[in-house]
Amino acid sequence: MYIWSNDKVMWVSDETADKMFAYRMPTASGATGGSNFSFSEDSTLKDLQLSGAVLASTFSATNRHYTALVDHTGNMATVAATPNDL
Repeated sequence: MYIWSNDKVMWVSDETADKMFAYRMPTASGATGGSNFSFSEDSTLKDLQLSGAVLASTFSATNRHYTALVDHTGNMATVAATPNDL
């Protein structure tokens, strides 16, 4: 599994299903319909935790690209990101 983003779209590849998924990231102008989004100028992370996968490199708040290693027997990986400004 690979995850990457250009700050507008997050792409997630699934090699076992030979698919790629794209998720639009929320923006201040796109937060409509009464949603209670909170936006910050700080887009760095305080922490990044994975379940069902392992980061290929050590977490760093300045790193914007990671590779996650997933066991071939696993069928699900969960990513929990903690924003730096919380």
